[in-house]
Amino acid sequence: MSREQLLAHLKAQRLWQSTDSLLIAVSGGVDSMVLLDLMMQLSDTYHKCGVAYVDHQLREQSKVEKQFVRHVCQRYDIPFFHATWTPTETNVEANARAFRYDFFESLLTTENYDGVLTAHHLNDQAETLVMKLIREGTMFALKSLVATQSFGVGKRLIRPLLTLEKKTLRQYAADYQIEYYEDLSNQDDQYTRNRVRKYLIPQMIDENPQALVHIDRVSQQVALAEQLIQENYNEWARKWIIKTPTSWCIALEGVGQLSKAQAYYFWECLRLDSHSLLTINQKQLAAVQELIRQNKSQWQLTLKDQGIIKRRYDKLWLIANEQVLPIVEHGPLRLIINQSYSLSENELIGIFEPAHLPDWQADYQLRLSAQTEFWLRKRQPGDKIALTPKLSKKVARYLIDAKIPKEARDRAWILENKDKNLLAFLPFVCSYLSISKETDKIHYVLLYKYEK
Repeated sequence: MSREQLLAHLKAQRLWQSTDSLLIAVSGGVDSMVLLDLMMQLSDTYHKCGVAYVDHQLREQSKVEKQFVRHVCQRYDIPFFHATWTPTETNVEANARAFRYDFFESLLTTENYDGVLTAHHLNDQAETLVMKLIREGTMFALKSLVATQSFGVGKRLIRPLLTLEKKTLRQYAADYQIEYYEDLSNQDDQYTRNRVRKYLIPQMIDENPQALVHIDRVSQQVALAEQLIQENYNEWARKWIIKTPTSWCIALEGVGQLSKAQAYYFWECLRLDSHSLLTINQKQLAAVQELIRQNKSQWQLTLKDQGIIKRRYDKLWLIANEQVLPIVEHGPLRLIINQSYSLSENELIGIFEPAHLPDWQADYQLRLSAQTEFWLRKRQPGDKIALTPKLSKKVARYLIDAKIPKEARDRAWILENKDKNLLAFLPFVCSYLSISKETDKIHYVLLYKYEK
């Protein structure tokens, strides 16, 4: 491509306005030096520009490169901003990138620029997608780089060279004698991107010269498919997910209506969506789906240092750092009339004569018939409660039939008289033995305050 053709290509994209102030990320390599040259030719299409350079200190020549870029900026009479990164022992590529982009974002704000331009091109696009395919193996990972996107607060990240191949930029540099430095670290095979760039991408192009274009086209198709899937998920989430800052509740009955394909993408979208609450990986999601398929009514999966995922009948809960209410484990407690008892941080109970009701507000209230003693304890295997004169039911069966979650079961209390007759399973059901007839004088009132 000639200079005129490339300039026309950049103009046609309309990625910035004439009033914009633009920051150009320049490393000194061929890609960014070509971008800088092109932007100098287009100086009438924006308000002002400056250059941002990062010395990663990964090779000796970086100091020379910084001076080279500085002198080019002096020749063009444009601002030169620079920062120095201290290399880390691990995750060098990721940490270096994070430092670069943090630097760019800070400059946009402190120096009042509207956007930062990077020299990403079609080869970078293909390299990124191939790396994601190797590392992640999910469709949603195959997102393409885009020509412009939000970056920081009210700023933009702009990639004007994204549809151009590397060979086009090299040819431009040769034709117009653009000076640049070769980054020798690009030849270091210890980095995944370098291996992809040096070996995989050239072989793909050898097989088909249009390989890079095809990869980019597939990436755009994936982006459109993801948009369609996301629109469907948003509608499903609106109907079947209740969100609070610390928990999400998913209606499994609704999710069960989806086709196999819809269900697959519902769970994958949920996994990605839930990152604001819990970070769920593919293995954990598979475990959740397997437990759901087993159709157990109650189970719990703990995510270390995050929270839990649990099923309670037809509801699936995602809970961040759940605070479980303390369970009192003491033995039978005799309740003295007209006295309040603190069972835990969140529980108060007492049985009172009508004339001696306390001033604290109860969540559960029960009129009691005359009894000589009242005892409180936790449930035990074999407990039965008389619901009518002719019908008794095991407490365990009642819990199943009423679909009471495990946590609520563990916090519940058995109220019985001195003859070991169950008067109530608090706060869920009372025995007919405890109920005072409406025509009778009210003997006692049970008050129970608890965290619902």
